[in-house]
Amino acid sequence: MKKYFLIALGLSIVFLLSNCASTYKPLNPDRQYYSNKSVNSEIEFYYKYSVLREQKNKKYTKKEDKKAIHVVAIKIKNNSSQVITLGENAKIYAGEDSELALIDPNVVYTELKQGVGIYALYLLLLPTQVNFSRSTTNSFGSGVQQSNTSSFPLGIILGPGLALGNGFVAYSANQKFKNELLTFNLIGKKIQPKETVYGLIGIRDTQYSPLILKVD
Repeated sequence: MKKYFLIALGLSIVFLLSNCASTYKPLNPDRQYYSNKSVNSEIEFYYKYSVLREQKNKKYTKKEDKKAIHVVAIKIKNNSSQVITLGENAKIYAGEDSELALIDPNVVYTELKQGVGIYALYLLLLPTQVNFSRSTTNSFGSGVQQSNTSSFPLGIILGPGLALGNGFVAYSANQKFKNELLTFNLIGKKIQPKETVYGLIGIRDTQYSPLILKVD
């Protein structure tokens, strides 16, 4: 009976501690509310900082702060009669004079993704054993009790369970993060007249500077 209890306990611990890795909550720039806006001639430009933090993507937010990279949701409404292309004739500035280099989404992903291999350290739990004793009465009726000690290799469940569980969660979250960055990549995209587009950009900036879109 105690063995079954320990197995159940081990599986419960695996389930609970698998949450060490973070899932990914989509940023959905096309569903964001944009309070920051700048207008350059006939081009409307909206942006929003801290979208990773707002969606409680804690693992990615920590990397974002550490690497001084901002993932910014943007909306561009082209009311002009010309085609504009972000990174070519349309550029983003921090303030009036400081042009920002937009980071390739693959680089943003590489810089901010969760570690996966780190969870292999849980395999160090493999040698973990739980000892338990059981008392029995002497079969000759003397009333003398004997104590038998046995052990259960709990680490066999905990180690691989935590390593694989957390590794899978982190890998899956990273793929969702990467796919969204690529899906909403606007670098080099031609924005047609009267078209509205939504995207995610990565910029290096230690501050939360006001952003301006300038069109040549």
